[in-house]
Amino acid sequence: MTGRWWGCRVYAFLIPQLLWCVLGMVTVVAVTRKGVGWSSTAGVQRRILDAARRVFARRGYADATVAEIVAEAESSVGSVYHHFGDKDGLFNAVADEIRDDVNGHVDPDRLVHSYLRAVWPHRDIMRVLMSPDTPTRFSLRGGAYDMLSKVASTGNQRADRVITAMVLEAVQMALESDSVYEVDSVADDVAHWVDVVREA
Repeated sequence: MTGRWWGCRVYAFLIPQLLWCVLGMVTVVAVTRKGVGWSSTAGVQRRILDAARRVFARRGYADATVAEIVAEAESSVGSVYHHFGDKDGLFNAVADEIRDDVNGHVDPDRLVHSYLRAVWPHRDIMRVLMSPDTPTRFSLRGGAYDMLSKVASTGNQRADRVITAMVLEAVQMALESDSVYEVDSVADDVAHWVDVVREA
């Protein structure tokens, strides 16, 4: 009798636990099928960065809001501040990704050509990165961008200023180009005129 009584108590304890497990599994399956579910940290960061790039490219830095980026990323304000600190940090993270990608495609032996080709796929956001509409103390300097200054290292200050202006204008023209063939044409032209100024 005592054994049966303990057996009933064990079943009485286990059955609710089993029901909770089954219900939990059904809930997880249902949530997963709806596409809701846990995301990895890397996945959340990727979604936020991609959304930030689109919003900054579309609205610029000043008019972009964290709320709009969060909505486009289907994330949360907390995730943005956790991973990137604030809107400035998010903008800098987007710029760092672009800078790293461009640096990885630049050939020092064909600096102007390769730089223009490397920035062209990023022309949507590069137009903002090269504009005054950026956070305080933001700079594109570093890597390939700094290498461009070597093109203007003739030793003649006036010639260097002319070459720098031509190269920066060439970058702007490349960002406005409709095809990579136009980019190559711009690069050929600026390379020719850089040589002319160097030899003058």
